[in-house]
Formats: sequence, C-alpha cells, structure tokens
Amino acid sequence: MEITDLPAINWPGASGSYKVVQLYLGEGPDRRPYLRFQEGGVISHAGILLGLAGLLGRQCPFLMGLPHLISEWYRFVGAGYADVNVEKKEAEFYGGSGSYPMGISSKHLEAIAESARNDGWNIKIR
Repeated sequence: MEITDLPAINWPGASGSYKVVQLYLGEGPDRRPYLRFQEGGVISHAGILLGLAGLLGRQCPFLMGLPHLISEWYRFVGAGYADVNVEKKEAEFYGGSGSYPMGISSKHLEAIAESARNDGWNIKIR
C-alpha cells in the first residue's frame, strides 16, 4: 500500500478511549497530516507507528529501542489519547505518551481538522 492510498484518519468503528499518534507522512515538502488510532490489539504509541510501517511495507529507524520521531517517510509530532463517540462522530483528544516526550499537538489537530470535517466528524482538544 502507498501513503497516498491511506485515509487521512483511520476512525475507530466503536466508541471508547483509544491511543492515537499524529504524523506527517510523505517525503520532503509534500508531507501531509495523518491521524492514526490504535487498532487490532496494539497497546503502545510505538506499536501504532510500527503497524503503519508494516501496512506500508516501510521501515522505521530506531533510537534507544523505539521508532525514531523522524524518518525519510514520516515525522511523528504528537501522541496521546482520544475519547471517541461514534454515534455523534466526536473525538476529544488529551494526554501524552509514556514512551515519547510529547502530548497531543494542537497545531496538528488544526491541520487535520478539514479531513475530519470532510468525514463528518467533530474533533477537539481537552
């Protein structure tokens, strides 16, 4: 699968609390914002990134046992949690990562907001 084949946001199919990572994908100046929710039993923010890499047939550089924040095909800019209400199509983002020194990026949420609206979702930061 190619990056251009990915939806900008992989919305969960059920309401609940999810780990989420915020990324810019692509190479060079053509990077676009993407938002990835945990799925398939993934339990860590690093696992979400590694699952995405596997889906795309890509590799992640590692630093101190974790996927690095920047590579030639991605830039990892935020990580935290989201409370999702599928019926209302609402997601509220909060918190940070235990593995990475970062939380939810409000700048990234602003950049991805149009994609969320196009999907019929409302997003906000707690």
